[in-house]
Amino acid sequence: MVSPLESIIIEKLTEIVGEQYISTDDADLVSYSSDFMIDVFLKPDVVILPENASQIAEILKLANENNIGVTPRGAGTATHGGSIAQGGILLDLKRMNKIIEFDPVSMIAVVEPGVVYEDLNRVTEKAGLWFPIEPPSGAVCTIGGMVGNNASGLMALKYGTTKDHILALEVVLANGSIIKTGKSVLKSSSGYDLVHLFVGSEGTLGVITEITIRLIPRPMQISTAFANFQSLTDAMDAIYEIRRVLTPAGIELIDLQTQRAINEMEKEQLVPEVEALVIFEIHEFSVAGLEDQKKLIEWVAQKHNCSEIIWAAQDKERERMWRARKSATVVSVRFRTSTILGDLIVPIKHVPSIIRYIQKVAKEKELLISIIGHAADGNIHYLIPFNQEESKKAFDAADEIIYKTLELGGSVTAEHGIGIEKIKYMELEHGESLKLMRAIKKILDPEGIMNPGKIFAAEKQ
Repeated sequence: MVSPLESIIIEKLTEIVGEQYISTDDADLVSYSSDFMIDVFLKPDVVILPENASQIAEILKLANENNIGVTPRGAGTATHGGSIAQGGILLDLKRMNKIIEFDPVSMIAVVEPGVVYEDLNRVTEKAGLWFPIEPPSGAVCTIGGMVGNNASGLMALKYGTTKDHILALEVVLANGSIIKTGKSVLKSSSGYDLVHLFVGSEGTLGVITEITIRLIPRPMQISTAFANFQSLTDAMDAIYEIRRVLTPAGIELIDLQTQRAINEMEKEQLVPEVEALVIFEIHEFSVAGLEDQKKLIEWVAQKHNCSEIIWAAQDKERERMWRARKSATVVSVRFRTSTILGDLIVPIKHVPSIIRYIQKVAKEKELLISIIGHAADGNIHYLIPFNQEESKKAFDAADEIIYKTLELGGSVTAEHGIGIEKIKYMELEHGESLKLMRAIKKILDPEGIMNPGKIFAAEKQ
């Protein structure tokens, strides 16, 4: 297949990375044409696998001079089209997978963007340290992708999101210049916080090529439980009260429809079937501290009509409990040919309201909508499986849910990013401040080559 890019451009790109690491073959382009976003397939003109920041700088300089779009990509586990490209250059960063430095004394790691999340933790755990985000896709997702989307995960309640652990970055800007932001220190008040300008920017401001991560001690004692509630209101009341007296590592909510789907897929009673299943995980450094937290959670849960709380007796049972949560996204796909995955967040007090609203929309539109989420921080995921004839209803339902989210003072995304899918909500959510975001984009990427068509509508860049 001949690429729409001029042959001279392909030749120059080949000189930069070598023939082995560039492709215009249609089969390769198709393999990069999607992520988890449903019904959107966009092919780049060329896929390149650079080895280092110097090569990326040369690629971006060439692209900038010739007004060619460049889309960085990690493992492709994004959910809103942020890592797919309509034409132009797609940078697959998987070759940049080195752990450059691990300093257990300073408790930092310096990595390239293609390092897989769990691979880093396998190295740091030998010194009793970890990067504690725990995304459900941690076995495959890359740290560069996590930084680009400010990813979160199952332990965000206690440990925060990706941005809370990033100390410094190396970034290649659109004109090919390489900058370093931040330092390998825990505090600084020197100038603007450019590190966190790039965290969550989805590759629209530059290509992140080196990441300095703050690590923390691994807890020595861990316990996980299923708590069964026959009422969503009781479950949320228990969660509210527990959060006011202690901070568990994670509190996850799974609705009844999702529980049934999990059991059906697993062909066993992996989870109980109740209106609200809550997973609690607590981390401590002493057995006594762990037992105190368990007793407090049990007391509060029972006070709010928890019918049963089951603590995992061993690691295998803990893993089994979390397997249920991590499989929740997969099981919804089995219902229909396509699935919309939502990632809203509301003020914590409004979690019951938004869940009830989602259930109301599902009933009115006769759709199957599953609900899971990080209930204790307000981040709710809804999954709308649909067949082709249900497509309009499904997307209308998603719109109604997002508009209700914004009405409640929430945000359209908590951890997955904007990508392509959520551009249409940006002005409604951000108002006048969106102009400032566009202005920053224009300063750093005046030709608009960096991940074009993402976060902002292209014609407004």
